[in-house]
Amino acid sequence: MNDSLWILTVAIIASIACALTGSTLIIRRQALTADAISHAVLPGIFFAYSISGGRNSFWLLPGAAAAGWFAAFLIQGLQSKLKLPSESATGLVFTAMFALGVVLISYYARQVDLDAECLLYGEMAYIPLEQFYLEDTPIGPKALWVLTPVVLFCIITLLPFYRYWNLISFDSIQARMLGYSPVWGHQWLMALVSWVCVAAFQAVGAILVVALMVIPAQTALLYARNLKQVWIQATLWALVSAIGGWLLAELLAAAYAASIGLVSLVALGAVFLFTMPQRNT
Repeated sequence: MNDSLWILTVAIIASIACALTGSTLIIRRQALTADAISHAVLPGIFFAYSISGGRNSFWLLPGAAAAGWFAAFLIQGLQSKLKLPSESATGLVFTAMFALGVVLISYYARQVDLDAECLLYGEMAYIPLEQFYLEDTPIGPKALWVLTPVVLFCIITLLPFYRYWNLISFDSIQARMLGYSPVWGHQWLMALVSWVCVAAFQAVGAILVVALMVIPAQTALLYARNLKQVWIQATLWALVSAIGGWLLAELLAAAYAASIGLVSLVALGAVFLFTMPQRNT
């Protein structure tokens, strides 16, 4: 497989993982949480790097995921303890942890081989350069081997439990009456979002991770009627964005991440215009 097809494969897998978790966040009106977590992992990356001493260390992924989950925990704590609105709590945690991560990386820039701009914007052209080896034989980019288990885990823990996720998302009171725990679901969803953000943003960048989580889900919500439809339609729109953005980048020799984000926005605008008459009746 040539380098360009490896990039497309990684983009498709990342789009599926982001669409599934992002759809669940959008339904629960927590879109900003994805943005907060995707940026809040910077301190986790820095501390994991500092402890392990290597950019390719195994500990970078769990360290960053732990920082993302901690950010979600702080947001929930500020909402429940200080009674802050969701937007205020998310903005506070997002800016605080992101600023901490940037300061740490900037201050130790001479000792730490980490590029903050690459983490934010991504550079998908580099995906084929970092191969995973099995007995000195390259078997695909590392990003592919990191993302594949994550997307499979999302599918296993979301789709078979549709009734649970649908219930706690739309009617938490009834969920409690039936013995389901909305709190447990919230914490589990935050863990999933953290893992997806960390696994995807090294390849596609933090900004595109947020775009793939929010824009396809919002596109699906323009006409989808329940969580299952949102999952399916958001995944399809994420795939359209990934493939269309890849084709646009190949045609114009442009950045892959920016092209995917642009196509996703164009798709949202087209669906909005198409469904406008139906919403006005």
